[in-house]
Amino acid sequence: MRTLQDVGAAWCTICEETLDTEAKRGLVMAIETTPFSVGSLCDGCAWSVPDIDLLATQIALVAVGQADHLAEILAASGTPQLDADNIARSEAIKLVTANAGNPYHRDGWLFQVMSWICAHRLSPSATIRAPHMILAHKGLDGLQVETGQNGISQIVIFEDKATDNPRDVIRDDVWPEFRDLESGSRQNVIAAEVVALLKGSGYTNPSEAVKNIIWRESRTFKASITVGSYHASPGGLMTLFSDYDDVVKGDKSRRRGDIFLVADLRAWMETLAAKVITVLESGVKNV
Repeated sequence: MRTLQDVGAAWCTICEETLDTEAKRGLVMAIETTPFSVGSLCDGCAWSVPDIDLLATQIALVAVGQADHLAEILAASGTPQLDADNIARSEAIKLVTANAGNPYHRDGWLFQVMSWICAHRLSPSATIRAPHMILAHKGLDGLQVETGQNGISQIVIFEDKATDNPRDVIRDDVWPEFRDLESGSRQNVIAAEVVALLKGSGYTNPSEAVKNIIWRESRTFKASITVGSYHASPGGLMTLFSDYDDVVKGDKSRRRGDIFLVADLRAWMETLAAKVITVLESGVKNV
């Protein structure tokens, strides 16, 4: 079984190898990732979006309930087409349309889908739960399970936040959530989700695999958050993820932190949502 130290040492290498492979294959990605390390606090990746139209198309697939289909596309870099009726498209448009004066739930959902796309890109062999289809859903933002010959090697718990106040949200929302989960809170809920996730992927005897989990060794955390230019700098990253090693103790491999630099978050999300709606109204082309 891989140890968390093995996983942590390999993670930034995985980011780099993924970029190299995609470059050699001439692939255009909706989201690109650049690995970084924040001292002893955490490792992570900075996201960028070189092709917002491609990202809109991928999100449209998730919005009509075809996340599994998109996962296959991301793994194979294929170009199949979406097949959804008018009702599915109409409901998807509702999902990505913000309420007047309150875009926060919509933007949070879009960001969760971006996080899910990145997770598939960086961990193609992992089993990753599809994004929730209800805005402001209460529960884990994301869940990723990695398995090996000896069972479950790693469980990654996501917190994804689209915000204009990254440090405040990390300190006041994300860290308390991670502390709570680290104490063992909702372990039964997470165990049930892991069983359901593995069962859906065809894993043999997932209940037995969950019984054999050493939670302290297998559980890791990933905080993904939108930032401005300061928190994307080396010093800003140290400030942003300050106290992560106190919240989630142990080897740095248990702590991941991703950022997405965007100058005007709400305007950017509004543009993205509008492009998703255009795709849904006109029909999805190549993905």
